[in-house]
This record gives sequence, structure tokens and C-alpha cells, in this order.
Amino acid sequence: MDDQTIKRLLTLAFKCSPGDLSILEIALQNLDGQRLVTSLGSPNFYFWSACVENGFMERLEDLILPLAQGEMPSPAFAITPSGFESMEELYALIRHHYDPRDYHMSKIYNELAYPFVENFYKAVDDGNGRNEDVETLIALLLYRLISRRYPANLHDDKLMFIAGQTRQILKNGGSQ
Repeated sequence: MDDQTIKRLLTLAFKCSPGDLSILEIALQNLDGQRLVTSLGSPNFYFWSACVENGFMERLEDLILPLAQGEMPSPAFAITPSGFESMEELYALIRHHYDPRDYHMSKIYNELAYPFVENFYKAVDDGNGRNEDVETLIALLLYRLISRRYPANLHDDKLMFIAGQTRQILKNGGSQ
């Protein structure tokens, strides 16, 4: 595998939950070409689809799962015999570099923090808020976050650390 392929596959793998990745670990322990099933549009679906593009896995016929509201197609995959060794190497890299905390922090950001900011600005705008109001609300929110997490003797240090991180993120155009 070339570096670009590895980087792309690892990026997709790191979007998977620890439970998602455990399915791959089980499949690699069973050499009989176990069928892996996931949900359409899930992180596993995108990761495994990229593995199909690289010849490490194959897409099988979807399983149709019965639901109370009807049926749901569930994409199925299997590791190819020729891709087994590559998948073992890839999984070793995942295990070496994967930190479940990164997954959970990304999930918190994507599902809680990002929508909060969008709703926050909409609420301020709907209330005819000004920039000064936004600044005051951000200060109050930051106060609540810091005061609930850290003892009083660390407030100044944490505030300076957060301000420094924010400056760096803004300097990098929003990417960390």
C-alpha cells in the first residue's frame, strides 16, 4: 500500500467507533471470509467501501433485514483472500494509531458543539443581538465550562491555554 492509500484508509477508519472496528478484528481472526454487515452511510460503510476500491474487500449482496416499518437493506462485505494480508497490516496500523478518545471527542464536537454554535448565532440574531452580546455570552459560556471542570486555582491557566489554542486554530484557518 502506498502512503496516500494508507492515509485515506486510516482517516476513514478513525471515523469508526471502537465497536465498528471490533467487527473487523473478529473478521480477521476468522479466515473463512466472514460476512460483515453494516448500515448504509455509516463510517464502516465508507471505510469498507474504500477497502473494496483497493481490492482488499468485496461488496456482497445486501442483506434485507425485516423491520416493523418494512425492510431495510444492509450492505454486506467480505475480506478478499488476496486482501487478507493487507487488511491485517492496515488493522495493525489502526490499532497502533487509533485512540477511542479521538472518536468520542469528534462525536461530541459534531453532534453537540457544532450544532450548538449554529443555533447560538441564530438565537442571538433572532433576538437582535449585537457583537457585544455575543462576546458576553461566549464569556459566560466559557466561565461555566471552566468553572465546572477545573478548580479555581487553575482558571487563569486554563483560560490562557484555551485562548492560545483558539488563536492557533484561527491562524490555521479552522483546521487543527
